Amino acid sequence: MSHREIRSSLDMISADEAARILRVSPRTVRRLCMDRKIPAVKVGSQWRIDRTELMRTLARDSRMSCWLGMDGK
Repeated sequence: MSHREIRSSLDMISADEAARILRVSPRTVRRLCMDRKIPAVKVGSQWRIDRTELMRTLARDSRMSCWLGMDGK
């Protein structure tokens, strides 16, 4: 495994971890993954989400931040 692959695997989080960060249910995170609303890859039967890309997506997409209740209002 290369240095880049190791770093990438360390930045990947599960749908459950993403749900805790986003304060939504794991089911909601899985739906967002399936709908390609958040960057994710499926490994076996589980979704893996790149933590950095998730945060970038939220910062870039203000509608998603509002929908998730993360707009500070």
